[in-house]
Amino acid sequence: MTETSPSAEADVLVAEKRKLFAEHGKRHPGELARGLLKMSRALQQAGRDNDALVTAEESVQVLRPAFLAKQAEAVETMREAVTQYVALAQRLRQKPDEALLLPIAQVLGDLTRNEYLAEDDGP
Repeated sequence: MTETSPSAEADVLVAEKRKLFAEHGKRHPGELARGLLKMSRALQQAGRDNDALVTAEESVQVLRPAFLAKQAEAVETMREAVTQYVALAQRLRQKPDEALLLPIAQVLGDLTRNEYLAEDDGP
């Protein structure tokens, strides 16, 4: 029996999600973004931090339009993708793409503030 590495498994998963994304238009960005995020983590575990950074950034890019249009459906995945992307950029002493992140950060900030205020309005 042949064992596959987490990175190879992630490559297969991302290939499947890319195909689904291509075949069905942009209706499945969350699935592709989650696959890319998993791949980024696997690449990082394999010591391929530069590849992991590129993949994490792609995850953010893929999810960004859906996140900005339908926030609730993509919030947790976007939080994870941004966290992975920024952490890797910092680790590699590279500057994250501010133009990519600024609108996302504004929406995440608003959502966090609204969640906080909703907790204060509790029973």
